[in-house]
Amino acid sequence: MSDKSQGRKEMRVMNATQPSKESTVLQKWGNSSGVRIPASFKKILEIENGTILDLELVNNTIVIRKARKKQTLDELLEKYDPEKEHKELNWGKPEGDEMW
Repeated sequence: MSDKSQGRKEMRVMNATQPSKESTVLQKWGNSSGVRIPASFKKILEIENGTILDLELVNNTIVIRKARKKQTLDELLEKYDPEKEHKELNWGKPEGDEMW
């Protein structure tokens, strides 16, 4: 399933919506359990071994997403456009017990 609004791709392990469907076995991995992601899914999602994934439980469905990279302050400031900055609004005189 493609999550275009956030530029991320996701895979639903159960109730899969990708054109291909494969089964896998839940296996013990230390004190946890692990699921092997088929190579075909890895290719679609553009992930590889070592990729950080987010897990979420939604309506009894495990959702696995490629984790979003946290942007640095410099990366965020590169996107800043002073032309899009909002000007100060005049909210009028204080009414009631507001403190200005």
